[in-house]
Amino acid sequence: MGRFSDRWFDRFSDEWNDISSVKVFLTSLGMTVLNAVLFVLFFALVDPPVQTGQASAVGSLIVIFFGLCVGAASPLHSTNERLSDLASTFWYRGLWLAIVYGGYVALLLYTVVYGIWFALTFLVGKVVTVTGLFAYKRLAQQ
Repeated sequence: MGRFSDRWFDRFSDEWNDISSVKVFLTSLGMTVLNAVLFVLFFALVDPPVQTGQASAVGSLIVIFFGLCVGAASPLHSTNERLSDLASTFWYRGLWLAIVYGGYVALLLYTVVYGIWFALTFLVGKVVTVTGLFAYKRLAQQ
């Protein structure tokens, strides 16, 4: 009996690591749409009782930077062999989901503006990175 992550993620083949495939590119963009749906659902479910913090310009810039970094790092694990092996484990994916959605909910509970900025910049960072990787790999093949 293999590891739990082997049983859970064995349905994915190595072809999913090739971002130059149109199928993988469109699937990645589709997953980004699902991320947006989850952000909207969490926004609808989380009802902050009282605004506990004020949105400042510096805080907004930090949240924007964090969202862009996390969103851009999300698709990059498929480009490195060591990270690709790590990313197929259950614990890596669980920790990644906890960082993204736990951070989003925490920011929503602190100040709604920070949560919205994080969600938007996460999605933009992910779309830009996936599109950039796809274009780079397609141009490198020619």
